[in-house]
Amino acid sequence: MKIINYTLLKFLLVFAFFSGGFHGSRLLAQNSGALFMVPNNFYAQMWNPSFMRSDEATEFSVPLLGGFSFHHSASFRISSLVTIEETGNPVIDFENFYNAENKRNFVREDLKIPMFFYSKPIRNGRLSFYYRENVAAYTKFNMNAVEFLLNGNITPEYQSFYTDEIKMFGTGYREFSFGYAKRKSNKLDIGGHFKILFGSAFIELNNWQYGIETASSGETVHLISNGNGDMSIPMPIELGPNDRILRVDGDGAAQKYFTSFRNPGIAVDLGMTYTINEANVFSASLLDLGGIWFRYNTVDIMYDENYEFTGFDLTNAVRYPESGYVNPFTLFLDTKEEIRDVFRPVADTAKSFKNLSPKAIVHLTHKINDTYWFGMTNQSMFRKNFFWNALTFSAMQNLANFSVFESVNLYGTKSLTLGGGVQYEGKSTQVFLAADNIIAFYHPAANKTFSLTLGMCFLLHNEKNEKSADPKNGSGVKKSKGKIYPWRPFYREKN
Repeated sequence: MKIINYTLLKFLLVFAFFSGGFHGSRLLAQNSGALFMVPNNFYAQMWNPSFMRSDEATEFSVPLLGGFSFHHSASFRISSLVTIEETGNPVIDFENFYNAENKRNFVREDLKIPMFFYSKPIRNGRLSFYYRENVAAYTKFNMNAVEFLLNGNITPEYQSFYTDEIKMFGTGYREFSFGYAKRKSNKLDIGGHFKILFGSAFIELNNWQYGIETASSGETVHLISNGNGDMSIPMPIELGPNDRILRVDGDGAAQKYFTSFRNPGIAVDLGMTYTINEANVFSASLLDLGGIWFRYNTVDIMYDENYEFTGFDLTNAVRYPESGYVNPFTLFLDTKEEIRDVFRPVADTAKSFKNLSPKAIVHLTHKINDTYWFGMTNQSMFRKNFFWNALTFSAMQNLANFSVFESVNLYGTKSLTLGGGVQYEGKSTQVFLAADNIIAFYHPAANKTFSLTLGMCFLLHNEKNEKSADPKNGSGVKKSKGKIYPWRPFYREKN
């Protein structure tokens, strides 16, 4: 018992150093840490390719029933931006948002939808395959941008306004993953995914800035814009004079998005699970190591424009029928186009390789008895100069075919959320739901961060009997009846 406690204490110290030493002020909506204690769950198997089922069941999930995983992270509450009038109608309230929130803000959202998942046992391990749609978006802005959008209706009134730096990143892609997990020894499982990717859309804006400078005399308005970035979309881009973007043809956008296979890429996931002793299991995974080569309808975009607006010169518009006459409406349209050109970026055909956002997950499971389990999970994500990190403490109880879990999620030293979930596994189906912030179910807009993961899969050859004593199978899932298949020698044969 002393050995077990000493080993657990060492891992607690490692977790504390890893998560506490690198925590920043940003919040990261995360997967429910408790799901990493249920390796029979097919979402957990996607997050750690070394996870395998404890029985010989074949898993598969089909579109719609596979569910989804959604993550929302922000430095502000949506309810600060969208308020409720006395009549009960929601309205966008920029002034309330401007007065209530921080000067620097960000918002990030991720959506993953498994369209198909399949996993079956083979000699010495397990093969898997899945197809998943992925969408991610991140925006960083200063509160000056809100002041700019309000057109001077916030003090100071009718003065110069600047957005300061705006950063934006967004991508949509599909992945086809081929996985293999294998038991190397009685203590070590390893696994990996090789993923073929196809990018559908991508946009990245760097140092985007807009400004409106007004003369103290009120006689001129100076418009400025600058920034750079790149973009790839499956819809045609219409360019005007000097290669300025006029518009994007949105006809059939959904069909073009889901049938886009012209931007290929590859990535790998790596995972391992190590049994320390009969009560403690350690696992780790590195995900999304790779990227996508965007080459179809891909352009570099750039701003560096300014325009001095002094009003309309109507001298030649009132001399009809003298020579040099200009129609007032034509004069208006020409001036309008000159103003628009300041905010129309120049596009240049290009090709671009974009890395995915790598993720690292470390988990420790401690078995108290066959009913109660304890776990810790640290999840990190990297994107260029941005780093997100979150630490979770989880508990799980096994009740017949149910697994119920609770979690406390720490985001640095300033934020904490309470999560939870449930999983049911019958003879032919598995259903689960998990969240890292259950309070958000009541009022999502009042929370800065939340995630929701749910899904269902079908099981074949999943006969049930007694509970497993294997600490790696700590999910309340029961052992199959009869003898284990002979090509799985690392499971004990039963009479």
